[in-house]
Amino acid sequence: MKSKKMIQVCSLILILLLAINLSFATEDSIPEKNIVGKRNTILSVPKINGKIAMKPENLFDNDESLVLKDECPYLYDLELIEDGDKFSLKSTLGYSNKTIPLTIKGVMYNCSETGIGKDFNNIYLAEIYDSENIHVVRLMVKDTKLSLVLQELDTKNMLFFEFPVGEKVSFDFNKIANTTLTNDDLDKKALHLYSVMGNLIDDTSHTKKLDLGKPNTLISSTLKSDTKKSSKTTMSQYAWDQLFQELHEQGSLTLSDFDGTVDTSMFKGGGWHYTYDENTDVIASFSFKNDSTEYLTQFVYIDTVCQSQTINGNIWPLRVQVAYHEGMVVSYNPYSDELKVLYYDYGIKIKNIKLAFNGLTNNAFFINRTTYKESQSGGNIVLAAISVYSPAANFYNLFQNLQGEEEQPNLTVVLFDDNYDDQMSTYNGSLIRGIELHFTNDFLTYVGHKAILSGDVKFNPNSFPSCRYGFDCTLRHGF
Repeated sequence: MKSKKMIQVCSLILILLLAINLSFATEDSIPEKNIVGKRNTILSVPKINGKIAMKPENLFDNDESLVLKDECPYLYDLELIEDGDKFSLKSTLGYSNKTIPLTIKGVMYNCSETGIGKDFNNIYLAEIYDSENIHVVRLMVKDTKLSLVLQELDTKNMLFFEFPVGEKVSFDFNKIANTTLTNDDLDKKALHLYSVMGNLIDDTSHTKKLDLGKPNTLISSTLKSDTKKSSKTTMSQYAWDQLFQELHEQGSLTLSDFDGTVDTSMFKGGGWHYTYDENTDVIASFSFKNDSTEYLTQFVYIDTVCQSQTINGNIWPLRVQVAYHEGMVVSYNPYSDELKVLYYDYGIKIKNIKLAFNGLTNNAFFINRTTYKESQSGGNIVLAAISVYSPAANFYNLFQNLQGEEEQPNLTVVLFDDNYDDQMSTYNGSLIRGIELHFTNDFLTYVGHKAILSGDVKFNPNSFPSCRYGFDCTLRHGF
């Protein structure tokens, strides 16, 4: 009996000693876990109502008839989670009697580090991996609001959610904002993530074949001119130059001040626009509604100069230049009527350029050809061709009867037969009535980029010829 009591006492002492040791244990004495990254809940919202529309511009339209009212979408139990140097968003999306689990992961960019302007100082934009069945068009924190634009993969319907998040969330996003990109790379990344239209599924709007209707202008050898010919225009070059100057000097302007002198609809949505004059100067824009108070627009001004130089005996020198004159990204607020610059020197790109003289009359013919370009690639090789057909044949297209397209270095003069009979013999009763410059895998992107085509025409001094010039190209917006 005594031995049993001793055992009980010893057991009690051991238990007390163990309890004392545990009471003195510290956090430092616990083995560390391998922690990959912090997972803090930044925001939790029980339910958020949104709206759905067939077209992206209708999401931001005040006309509720354009929104599919009977299919009001919602997000249940939304959580924003800090996940190391990234973030995740979890929720349940519901609409049209469907519920879709939503899990979004991505990286946040602090746009105050961009050179775009003060309007991006309080904006965070996310680069996101899509959730199953749902494409994330844009996730943006602006000031103290978070907006989310989604697109269903099968129906292509657009869904829009917006809700207040408070200052704390902005601070938490700042802690995880990606800082690996700087300067121009960050600017272009931010503009791409900011653009709703540029992130849609199967978007076919990125390129536009420039169709001027009749893309050629008559130039006569009787015009002893070394500048572009004057004409009645469908665009006011002077007014457009004023608009560009004010944007450069002030950064913004009141758009209605230019009503009646420029086509202001080019900054008010609707996709692709262009306007041109008889000299083939072109203003082109791509514009779309990007928010309830904003139209986002990228544009380019293409300047064309044809030089019909002084005739020397029976030689008529011709030269035509297509130059990248101006390009910007601008934002228009229809309520304040303010047009402001977001990004200078980032206009629509010009690619697949074809530049030509053609349709020489009165038995005139080209005796040489020179090509030149300054472009994004910096290369000095272009494609060049001649247009050969009978002196009696009708002219019908600026790029008709092209043959012998070949690579030609910049500023290389290619010589042709300089005698009428020799050309007629070489080309079996035809003459070189046109010359062409062409490059496909390169862009005119910045001010100063250009393409130049020149050649000398030989003709009978008793019969002055005429000729047509123009260009064709494809435009590509950068959203």
